[in-house]
Amino acid sequence: IYDSTKRRCFVTGNAFDSVVYLNVSNFAHPNITAYYQDSDYLSGARGIVYSETDEVVFVAAYGSSRFTVLDVSSNGITLKNSVQLTKAYGPTSLAHDSVNGIVYVACFSSDAIVYIDVTDLNNLEERFLLQESSVLHGISDIKFDRFNSRLYTASKNGNAVAAIDVLNRTKSSTLLAHSVVDSSYLSGVTGLTFKTNLGNDLPGLTAIVVGCSDGDMGTLLQVVD
Repeated sequence: IYDSTKRRCFVTGNAFDSVVYLNVSNFAHPNITAYYQDSDYLSGARGIVYSETDEVVFVAAYGSSRFTVLDVSSNGITLKNSVQLTKAYGPTSLAHDSVNGIVYVACFSSDAIVYIDVTDLNNLEERFLLQESSVLHGISDIKFDRFNSRLYTASKNGNAVAAIDVLNRTKSSTLLAHSVVDSSYLSGVTGLTFKTNLGNDLPGLTAIVVGCSDGDMGTLLQVVD
């Protein structure tokens, strides 16, 4: 994850249960400023997002099913807080709604999404959002679209991409009708990115690009409301 303001990157080390702080102020010669390693709080560290406001990174620890907060405010990395996930397990990816102070957690092993209120970093609360095995089977990546208050998800084992309305989390979330399951063009989908509001000629249009490990291909999807 990249912090453009301070020109630094934070990288998870899955095999070493770690997060590495890279100084990239000189792109030709990046250097490691600090790292944090912990076999419990960062076991199988995978997903990571950054909060510029709080100067912390949120990490999904797949091996221990933990959600961990690390303080990166002073050219180092220290443990801020951590919570054991109990409503779902096997977290792989995170998405940050910085306006509402919410981090969404995609849980590969549970075919589920939970979310955590991070407005108070000393008091983290996990809440269940959605479990849907048909389109979240082996959910591998998740992105938050602030413009439309949606989550876009990629599910490796389900060969699926879905859009989930999270405008009102107090009610049962509904998978939007334009979720796609396709074993040919979405085979082993592992990651995604998106772009909303594609200029004056295409106002409001959202396009999603996904990478498919099993099909050795990239696929372009258009979200149609």
